Amino acid sequence: MHADPGGNRHELWAWLHTEDAAASVLAALTADLTGAHVVNVAAPDSMAFEPTRELLAAHHPAAGITGPVDGADGHGTLFDTTRSRELLHFTAGHTWRDTPFR
Repeated sequence: MHADPGGNRHELWAWLHTEDAAASVLAALTADLTGAHVVNVAAPDSMAFEPTRELLAAHHPAAGITGPVDGADGHGTLFDTTRSRELLHFTAGHTWRDTPFR
């Protein structure tokens, strides 16, 4: 993906650490909710080296930005995780940018 970020343009460069994925499932299973809810869960940062706004300009030039994407030092996710925070009280906390393999 880093060699060709355009190859991940359909996924909008989103990712989720497996520990955060497991924690989000636990949060969903234990939340005091009824019915069906659509909830986005994503890491707070994109998986690209390039800043999010640059990726959008290069690969989705007609896309309008309606919310904040500059978090994580300009590498914020394009997914709205508000419902994850509000309904599940869950926020993904892992970032690959802190890992030694980077």
